[in-house]
Amino acid sequence: MRFSLCCISFVWLCCYGVQNVFAYKIPQIKLELIGDKFNVSIPDEDGISMAIFNIEINEQCPVLVDMVTAQRGGFWRSEHAANKLKRNDKVKINVLVTHKDGLFSRTDSVQVSDRLTLTYETIKEAENPIDTCAANIATNLVNRETETKVKKNGKELRRIFKRDELIFEELFEKQDLPNWTYAKFIHSNAIGDQSEDFTALSKANAEVYNGKLFITPSISSKLGTNSRFNVSDCRSPACYEGSHFTCKYEKSKERAYEYPAPVNSARISTNGTFSFTYGRIEINATLPNGDWLFPYIMLMPDKLNCAMRKQIRIAFATSADLESKRLRGGPVILQARENKQSAKLYFTRLSHMAVNTNFNVDGFHNFTMVWTSQGMSWYVDRKQYACSINNGEYAEPYHIVLGVGAGGNLEFEDTTSKPWRNGYNTAFTFFHRSFTGCCARQNHRKACVQINKNNKNVKKERMCSREWGPQATMAVESVRVFAV
Repeated sequence: MRFSLCCISFVWLCCYGVQNVFAYKIPQIKLELIGDKFNVSIPDEDGISMAIFNIEINEQCPVLVDMVTAQRGGFWRSEHAANKLKRNDKVKINVLVTHKDGLFSRTDSVQVSDRLTLTYETIKEAENPIDTCAANIATNLVNRETETKVKKNGKELRRIFKRDELIFEELFEKQDLPNWTYAKFIHSNAIGDQSEDFTALSKANAEVYNGKLFITPSISSKLGTNSRFNVSDCRSPACYEGSHFTCKYEKSKERAYEYPAPVNSARISTNGTFSFTYGRIEINATLPNGDWLFPYIMLMPDKLNCAMRKQIRIAFATSADLESKRLRGGPVILQARENKQSAKLYFTRLSHMAVNTNFNVDGFHNFTMVWTSQGMSWYVDRKQYACSINNGEYAEPYHIVLGVGAGGNLEFEDTTSKPWRNGYNTAFTFFHRSFTGCCARQNHRKACVQINKNNKNVKKERMCSREWGPQATMAVESVRVFAV
């Protein structure tokens, strides 16, 4: 389990015991440069049960700490894909090894030359185990009571959890999903802040069977500004004006858009049933792959701030990301700005997610995020690709959100192949037209000309989107949260 920590001093790195002769001695720590990543390792030996690596690059924060609990291929190895080493970098590495003969420590320094060759220097080499006092400190670090806090049904649990204890599990074995709430509202009837996607959310586009949750977006059959309809069992979300703005669609001057939501989709959350502060969340899922789609696989705070909306995205990739084999993850902060002309709010992004540039877009993947009071780190299929310091900005209960979004004014940059323009009130109209009429059943993006049935002299050119196939469905087979 890897953490990104601020510069701290571990007392167990410099405490030594009595001067007796012991059989075990930690060999020199090996550093390997492999493309854009690096590894540090020591060889396996009978009697080792765990290795904790503490890595400092150029005497800068954050310090990387990785607890390795199993050897692989004859080595106790710590891999770092998100921290590329550059020419002339200096890396200080300490390893703490729990061995059957005791607790051992070693510190080496590695200098990366201008030609990317490595020069080693031994700083501390201990042939004797660390004394009992220091060993107890290290043991408490590994086996300490966690900082994880849990809320169930709106009440914080008072119990103290053990490290790696399972605190939430969803295997999608029940149709009714008692731990989850379905979002039921229309984004197109929002207050006009243009921070949401182009969907109407209901339970109809979600299905549970064979131990998996399937969320399938679909193009709406509601056409034109004269459509009128209601979302049944509508629940008005926070940060919106009255419930009539989110539950009913009809032409109104109060609305930001003069067109129905072009996409039907689904979104579920554990808001009100389960939330947590600090933990390791693992989600096995596929990502939706279709023009202008993206997943909601994220955490949101229980207490929403309407002027500054925070999200922690566990896994994120738009259709444009997937075309380039990119996966992203990280905190997202949306800051409200006031449009002086309309007196409405619009949002700008204050943060940017980290990127994995070699993501396999097909099949199920394990998306993991580790969240502590010191930092956050992101993994795909057990390999870390990003980390971030937690400066106290993320220290409150968050709940889990799963869903599929489409379009919007924040996730897709304006390009010549994109049917709509960010911030325009015609966005819903052009998005919907790119999938219907002469654009229906397209398997590639192109322009087409729609002829008016009543007046053949009226021709309108539209930019088409590709029809969604089976890969547009997001499938989730498990969600687990562990204490840290």
